[in-house]
Amino acid sequence: MSRGAVREWWERGPGLLLAFFLAAGLTAAQSPADRGRLEIGVEQRIRGDAWNNSTDRNDAYPDNRQQVRVWTRFWVKSLLMKNVELNFGLAHENLFKAGSDYAFDEIYFDQAQLRFKKLFLSGLDLQVGRYNIMKGDSFLFREGTPGDGPRNEYFNAATIGYSYRKSRLELIGILNPSRDRFLPVVHDRYRLLQNWTEQALGAYYTDGNRPGTSADAYYFLKKEIRDVRSAATGSFQPDRHLHTAGGSWQQKLGPRWSARGEAARQWGAQHGGTRIASLGGYAYLERTFDHAWSPSVRVGAMALSGDDPASRGTNENWDPLFSQWPGWSQLYAYALAKEKGVAYWTNLRMADAEFAFRPYRRTALRLTWCHMGAAHPLEGDSRFFGKGTLRGDLLQIRSDTNFGPNYVLKVLYERHRPGDFYIGRSPANGLLLQLLWRFSFQPAP
Repeated sequence: MSRGAVREWWERGPGLLLAFFLAAGLTAAQSPADRGRLEIGVEQRIRGDAWNNSTDRNDAYPDNRQQVRVWTRFWVKSLLMKNVELNFGLAHENLFKAGSDYAFDEIYFDQAQLRFKKLFLSGLDLQVGRYNIMKGDSFLFREGTPGDGPRNEYFNAATIGYSYRKSRLELIGILNPSRDRFLPVVHDRYRLLQNWTEQALGAYYTDGNRPGTSADAYYFLKKEIRDVRSAATGSFQPDRHLHTAGGSWQQKLGPRWSARGEAARQWGAQHGGTRIASLGGYAYLERTFDHAWSPSVRVGAMALSGDDPASRGTNENWDPLFSQWPGWSQLYAYALAKEKGVAYWTNLRMADAEFAFRPYRRTALRLTWCHMGAAHPLEGDSRFFGKGTLRGDLLQIRSDTNFGPNYVLKVLYERHRPGDFYIGRSPANGLLLQLLWRFSFQPAP
């Protein structure tokens, strides 16, 4: 057997075995005694994007984008035994770009999870497989597959957790390869899920025992290896390992006031001897008002360290760990691709204010303004990046309308006026329309 055949068996074999196990488990769950414990669902998301100057802030380099994404997901939740639950889902997304022909894309597993809700010790549980992980404000944990855009956010992981009263400790292990190799893919397009393979191991603790207060603490060791990009590109990253330790808190300050924040420190090294030393954090204050429209005002600031060109041998760029997602801006996430990677938040100073209200019971509106800077100028492509540290000002207008329990419409407009961090001075604009619907049912016993 050739080396390539052995590698193919090793990479695909476990995935095929797991798929067989899932199918067998589903069949077992449909025995007459358990038929009522089966839930089946379908989701579909239709999303239209229109952007201009989204990557370069310069009319001289056209990068206008008009596209429609149609994402469909079929999922099953089954209780195999009293405390053992199986979740799995198959998904498919097609991307229609202006001027391009239709092409059928992949069908892939976006979820394949076994949950042991109760183990041998009271309060102890385990989940293993492919599933989403979101923690706190998603400052560090939200996105396991940033390379595929908004298609999915899953992780290949195992989590063992222990809950006591209102506190919980989780030990989490993660392995996210740059391309999917753990589960079968129909019509495999070898989609790039991340620029490198990610491995992580760590602990996450949450405490809510004090009234009005919630606090988290965490530590993770992460490796980022085998960057798929050419070493000649400016964004190429050598193999690295880094430690991240920090915590977050949420505090009620009265019936109408609340505050929250998070801070973390990173240290480690990358191949070649470069030392990693970075800091990141944010703080927000929010005030709600007693009015029929439920208005609220939020102000805050965020700081993510950036690499200082004068400190040779040390890289101070903040590593977003598992949070390469457009949490602060859909439009600006594209601009970050020219710095390090899609939605790779680093070297950022941001102050923002937001006003939110509900003019109708089913509709929420948000107006957000962000003033953004950088700790240091970027030593990048001189066609796009200047010598300053002012990233510019970002305006967002967003509405979310819930048409009953199964339909949600999202509309987002963004406009970014660049500063001297960029050579270009052309404003960037983005419009997003998204309709999501869900349907689920339980077959009769």
